[in-house]
Amino acid sequence: MPTFEMVGYDHDPDTVLKFKVEITDDSSFSNVTHVFDMNVSTSLWSKNSYAPGEIASLTLNRENELEVGKKYFWKAYVYDPLNFEKISSIGSFFVGYTGIESSFKISRLDTVFKLKIQNSIVSSKGVVVDATIPFHDYLKLYVVDVKGAKVKTLYDGNIERGGFRFFWNLDGIDEKKIGSGIFYIIGESCGKVLKKKVDIF
Repeated sequence: MPTFEMVGYDHDPDTVLKFKVEITDDSSFSNVTHVFDMNVSTSLWSKNSYAPGEIASLTLNRENELEVGKKYFWKAYVYDPLNFEKISSIGSFFVGYTGIESSFKISRLDTVFKLKIQNSIVSSKGVVVDATIPFHDYLKLYVVDVKGAKVKTLYDGNIERGGFRFFWNLDGIDEKKIGSGIFYIIGESCGKVLKKKVDIF
């Protein structure tokens, strides 16, 4: 079943955290159609409460009456007994025939634009690039050589909030084969420019 996965943090390790998720088909949230509040019911949650840093999981099943082919928007909150809405996140998703397209990991760690590559020294057929997008924005993701000349565009367009994986093909089947050397993967989004070095041999 599709799930939302959330992580809350608190300086006190003994704090008991609970979560709430709101879902609607209205981006202004003027008419929230679904509320999953752990203070009301925990039947769809993996536990009755969570510790700081523990993954909280909400299962969204057919009983939630989400329509196939429709776009929904969500807000997620985490709070302890003394502090409501301690952190919050917002995003959207489409419902497909087999459920929600992907799970969401909501965390303070995901509130900044990040790039990650699996290996900085590469001899295989490709480079895998993982990007974390904290909110809907425009993403430019491309590769340059040591002189700054662009050799490949991996993505150039609008992008939703979430985690995304991109692949830079090096085997020469779909494009000109890349020779050995130093290259840089550049990501521009959310007001930041990030650079990752790749050594191909």
